[in-house]
Amino acid sequence: MWLDYQQDAASSIISLNEIYEYLKNNGVELKNTIVFCGTVPLLDGFKYGTAFKCGIRSEKLDKTISIEYKVNILMEA
Repeated sequence: MWLDYQQDAASSIISLNEIYEYLKNNGVELKNTIVFCGTVPLLDGFKYGTAFKCGIRSEKLDKTISIEYKVNILMEA
């Protein structure tokens, strides 16, 4: 059974320009810096399963890029 984990438009992610302005306005040194812009919110918190699949769709191009994989637990904690 597949559960939705996230669902939103890529445009809902905070833009790099917004992140840059925030960091600059708060005195963060940006030389040699890597900035991760994040992702869309989770629908119901973190979930762990035995498989994962996701995709990103362009309505404009009418195309989807997707991936699916199974998780093999090698060692129990």
